[in-house]
Amino acid sequence: MAEMINVDVRHHLTDVDHICSTQMEFVTHFDRSKDVYWHSAASGTMNRGQCTTCGRALEADRPFLYTDIARGAAIIVNPHGEAADFIRPDFLDRADRPGLRFGQVRGLDAFRELLWMHELDIGAATLGEIKRHLVVRDDYPASAHIRLIGADTAHARFSVAPGGDEASRTAEMPLSDIRKVETAILTARGQSADTRKRRRRFIGRRHPRFVAWLDAVETGGDPHLDACRAGLRAILDGGEGPEDMTVLIVPLMEKSPMSTADAADLFQDLTGIVLSQALVARLGEDEAGKSAMLALWRSFAELPPGLRVRDSLSLEEIHADNEPGQVLAAYIPNEGGVDFDRILLSFDVIQRADFAHALRHEIAHAVHERCEAQINAWLKAMFGWTFYPLPKSWADNPEILAESIDPWIADIGGWADAAPLAVTDGDRQLHRQIIWLACRRGIPEKGVMIQSHLTGPSDQPAWFGESRARAIHLQTGADWWTRADEWFALPVREGEPPRLVFMNYQYSELAIVNAYCRELVGEGKLIPNPFALMSHREFFAEYYASWHDPGSALRDAHPEFEQFLTDLELTT
Repeated sequence: MAEMINVDVRHHLTDVDHICSTQMEFVTHFDRSKDVYWHSAASGTMNRGQCTTCGRALEADRPFLYTDIARGAAIIVNPHGEAADFIRPDFLDRADRPGLRFGQVRGLDAFRELLWMHELDIGAATLGEIKRHLVVRDDYPASAHIRLIGADTAHARFSVAPGGDEASRTAEMPLSDIRKVETAILTARGQSADTRKRRRRFIGRRHPRFVAWLDAVETGGDPHLDACRAGLRAILDGGEGPEDMTVLIVPLMEKSPMSTADAADLFQDLTGIVLSQALVARLGEDEAGKSAMLALWRSFAELPPGLRVRDSLSLEEIHADNEPGQVLAAYIPNEGGVDFDRILLSFDVIQRADFAHALRHEIAHAVHERCEAQINAWLKAMFGWTFYPLPKSWADNPEILAESIDPWIADIGGWADAAPLAVTDGDRQLHRQIIWLACRRGIPEKGVMIQSHLTGPSDQPAWFGESRARAIHLQTGADWWTRADEWFALPVREGEPPRLVFMNYQYSELAIVNAYCRELVGEGKLIPNPFALMSHREFFAEYYASWHDPGSALRDAHPEFEQFLTDLELTT
């Protein structure tokens, strides 16, 4: 299934702008069960072309669907390594078949690699190990970027970008060696119990000071502490024990803190999460540093059981920005096709009394990313959180605006009630355009953090009079989470709770939420931080952090949240 499209890309060359342009055949749905387009997909030329003026390589600027019925895969391929702001309904319809697992990849290079992974019938773990073999065998830098790009009957081919000034090159590995790697991984999985025992014994050898600390902890005869220490000793000796050791270590650390450096090294080995040198140096060995390190261990021990297993959380690094004066904590997910998620902690936030809460908040974002579909479904069922992501651009395909905005229009009353003066198709397209413009993030000013791109008078004709979208825009206002009392209230429908509507200028989303959320959030309420109303992401992060806070009134009011976390299943 293909169509002809025009692709225009602006490039800044010295003091002029150059626009590359070409017309290319765009495959909207590549079905592996058919041989059509296989050659271009396997060679990396599908949905790619060259500028008719300068010959520069160009990629299609829109997503397409890849399905492989035999392997049970339905994949949205997003251009330029970007995550999808919106998934076309017809893609979802085609992917909605029994036995198909739905997912996304970012960029045409990642798609080509996935295609060859399917052809060679290897998984991500096998491919990762193969790439490590190539790095060692050919003495590439550890940071070299390696992609699987093809195979014949005897060899698999890889593109290697060493980095720096070195040119990219091609490497090969015999298929027989790839099968050996795959067999070794399967064998290791089949002997997982023995592998865990060996790894636990390694922890003991790798951290002799940890063993000495364990022996020196004064339990005071506390049966719980004695049981924790006995369990850890059994694990280090290679015996049976829980999958993770953190739940046994934390009670003992509360009794007798470990040195910051030793605690950081052990944390990295047990969780697979790197604590940057800047963070460890910032913590130091004083009481505040040890307290912050203990908060880090507690936050990991509080995770849902399935996410406490090493390398299972969407988090690879916790880092400290040592620039003074910044009170900030942030979760930064992988971007641009780089699978690297990190938490960034500022110089000052580590010293604050609410550090543990701030840390839990950011870890909750990592939990949300790892279990996104389940958490979003819970947010909607419990609190009515419904969000409508808007596309980054729409000029090449105006229908994208209708696909993303019309469901929101329907949920706020339909065209007849929400915008009765927008009658023709042209009217409604203008109305969609101004809604899209209103959701663009504007420039902060006069103490405002986040406001709309449209900050002037809201009397543009495209609003079509006193439409509901115009009222929602005006009542959202700048820093909308601080003024939830002013949000637009939808007419109450029979059998439904009262609902509120706002525009999220940070993420370019339209949102609907039950009014009950507003009663939960605010000073003196179950969730004290009003930032929880910024978006569904921040609501879950603050809910999670507040629920785990010592003496939490939210935990007393909603004990069922613990079971929800326990039941979370990992998703890719």
